[in-house]
Amino acid sequence: MSQKTISKTHVRSLLDIRDKYRAAGKEWPAQSRDIARWAIDQGLWEVPPELALKKCTREMSEALKSERHTDAQGRQGVRTNVAARIGHPDEEGEIKQAVLWDDLRTASEDHLLASFRQQRKQAIGDCKSVQLQVDSANDNNPHLTDRPIKMVWDLTEEIEEAMQNDESVWDLTEEIEEAMQNDESVDPQRPR
Repeated sequence: MSQKTISKTHVRSLLDIRDKYRAAGKEWPAQSRDIARWAIDQGLWEVPPELALKKCTREMSEALKSERHTDAQGRQGVRTNVAARIGHPDEEGEIKQAVLWDDLRTASEDHLLASFRQQRKQAIGDCKSVQLQVDSANDNNPHLTDRPIKMVWDLTEEIEEAMQNDESVWDLTEEIEEAMQNDESVDPQRPR
């Protein structure tokens, strides 16, 4: 955090803590981490509630996103919690856009449809980003002049195969490196 992002008053209060640290006979010169630890231990500094809330929110979202289960049909690794950005009343009762989490097994149809549509839109955005990279590489990379990379965006076969093989992605790194060494083309749609 630079001085530009914190107020002069707050900077002064932190420098006062530094002065108290030194007056307490603590080791000097010192690392800012040591001064901070001492300040917290002495009750001179507390985590601002908004910062704690932001960190906890981020960690909670990661935990909810990471939870998986095996469904009744034996599909392993099914994401348990689904997020959807939908209108939700805030503390004052006004409807605001918010990301709400729900359990895949009990969520309403509306929540599931919103979540799946949003995830699909994100996947399309990811594919667009890859296609932009491919187009730019084909147009600007001299190694691709004679053999431009062509992407096929019908992923039906790959998704079906991944479902059968319990795979989510294929690592083509070694195959691409080997093909480039052997001056061969690589089919990025074909799993290894």
